Amino acid sequence: MDQDIAINYSTEKLYNNHKTKLEWMKVRNERNILKKVKLLSIRVFGMEVDKVENTRSIWVAIKGSMIDYTEKDKKIFEGNKHIPASFTEYWKFNNVNDRWILDEIKQSGDISELEEISIIEV
Repeated sequence: MDQDIAINYSTEKLYNNHKTKLEWMKVRNERNILKKVKLLSIRVFGMEVDKVENTRSIWVAIKGSMIDYTEKDKKIFEGNKHIPASFTEYWKFNNVNDRWILDEIKQSGDISELEEISIIEV
């Protein structure tokens, strides 16, 4: 629930987005718990180059599993405290000052939004 630990690894846009979500969760007395995170695979599947803005981005598909649940008033209302769930996410990294930092995270249900990304062979 402390977004400040990610400040050096994410863009200002993503940091502020997550910080706002966490603040709203605090107001609603909610807490998202993530445990036993297992990374199963990582695959770079896209690259974006903007010659006008002189920016470079890569998209990475991440598959894994973890225990992921949300509590409200100490009672679980989403997820499972004991059984890990599989996940697939799509992370966009921007190259800022020769350093790759996280800019965006999309869930597997958002895959249609990724159709415009150039596919590259790695």
